[in-house]
Amino acid sequence: MGTGELPATVNVRCYPSFGVVTSVLADCSVGAVHGTAVTEAIFDIAPGATYYITNPFFSTDIGTAVDWMVAQGVDVINYSN
Repeated sequence: MGTGELPATVNVRCYPSFGVVTSVLADCSVGAVHGTAVTEAIFDIAPGATYYITNPFFSTDIGTAVDWMVAQGVDVINYSN
C-alpha cells in the first residue's frame, strides 16, 4: 500500500492466523494480489475515501472484521474472495 494507485494510508486489521489480529499491513499479505487489485479499482472510483483493509479467513474472523468496520463507522464494505 501507499505506492502506485493505492492510498498512502489505510486502517488495517489483519489476521495472519486463526484468531490472531494485528494492525500491520504486511500481515494481510498471503502471496495473492487480488485484494490489492480490488483496492486499486475502488481507489480509482473514490480516491478521497478513507480505507479500511482486513483479511479474515474464518467465519469467526469475518464477524469480528465486520464488527470492527461498523464500529469505525465504515459506510461501504466490499467483501471479495
